[in-house]
Amino acid sequence: MPERKTLTLHRRCAVFLGAAVSALGGLSAQADNAALQALFFDACANPSGALAERCAETPGGLGDLSGDSESSLNPSQTLGATAATGSLVRERAERARRRDGHPAGDGEDTAGAVLDLGPFSLLINGHGAREDRDRTVDVDAERGYTLDVWGAELGLDYRFSPAVVAGAMVTWETSDLDFDRELPGVGFEPRGRAGSVTQDSLGIAGFASVAIGDRGYLDLSAGYVDSDYTLERRAVFQESQRLAPQTLVRTRGTPDGSETWAAIAAGYAASRGGWSLAPHLGLTYSRARVDGYRERDLAGTGLAMDVGGQTSRSLLGRLGVRVSRAVSRPGYVLLPQLNVEYLREFEADGPDTTVSYALDQGANTLTLRADDRDRDYLHLGVGLTLLLPNGWMPFLEYRTTLGLEDVDRDRIALGLRVEL
Repeated sequence: MPERKTLTLHRRCAVFLGAAVSALGGLSAQADNAALQALFFDACANPSGALAERCAETPGGLGDLSGDSESSLNPSQTLGATAATGSLVRERAERARRRDGHPAGDGEDTAGAVLDLGPFSLLINGHGAREDRDRTVDVDAERGYTLDVWGAELGLDYRFSPAVVAGAMVTWETSDLDFDRELPGVGFEPRGRAGSVTQDSLGIAGFASVAIGDRGYLDLSAGYVDSDYTLERRAVFQESQRLAPQTLVRTRGTPDGSETWAAIAAGYAASRGGWSLAPHLGLTYSRARVDGYRERDLAGTGLAMDVGGQTSRSLLGRLGVRVSRAVSRPGYVLLPQLNVEYLREFEADGPDTTVSYALDQGANTLTLRADDRDRDYLHLGVGLTLLLPNGWMPFLEYRTTLGLEDVDRDRIALGLRVEL
């Protein structure tokens, strides 16, 4: 029998033996991952260094893993990192387009009576956000995570005429993402979270707003962000018979990335008796890129991977309305606001990528395909702006996202706009 056919037969026997052991012991707490198992079989055909030691721990040295370990070793953390980055870049585009804290025509008549508006306007804005994403192990390709975001913007507008305002802002943001803990099983004991991602970003954005008639407006904005990532992956290596001690895998990658976006929006603000109703619509195109990288093998397991570059794209349409009420008091104006938006993703590509074991001399690859994203969802926000006669406008805003399956996303912004 030719050598290749003999090897294939041995692999099939190994798979059958591993499945029998799992079935008899009721051991499959995680979902099996046939694609990852096939990659490891191929890698064990021509391994080097510490990867060869891992292969030797499996039955016959062929690379057969337990079902739990197949799921644990699947490096889907990189997909979650890029998906979260895509979400963040769309949020950045929205903040720059709206320039948090600007009255944007709400209660304009009342505001004009209180503020001595100059040609310049300074914005200092801090914001925080939290996102929880739940995923089902035996259904979804990506992992669940919890994401915390903190950031700030410093912007400056200039009023060229009563109808034209333009400006720029510098943005800084840091985010921490923790992947959910893997499920335990009989003889399978994951330790803590399945990894983490830290992203530090610095960017710049430009914007312009043009008045159309008495109440209409057109907004244009665009931006670029440069990001540094630290991606840590934690997994458990376990051979199919579950006789050898399991091995904890820890790897780290530090790729660079970038995000670009452009947005256009138009709206109309109708005011009466202190009330303002402002319907609006717009489009935002964004592109997020994470460069390819090689993981560092922090635990010396031989299971570090080469990860290909990833790109996600989005074309996001929005249709919404903002309702506000100007409440005049001696020396200041309170401006509570309610914002409701329907959003539709017309394009949502990626972020598919390829991975391979760094010590696999055969350079076999596995393609990781991202889960489909929800295309339709809602933003619901409430805010309060205080208009003071010295040109200072402190503001507070809270927004939540509705309609995303298995995703909870909340954002809060606190800042100050100063008319100079």
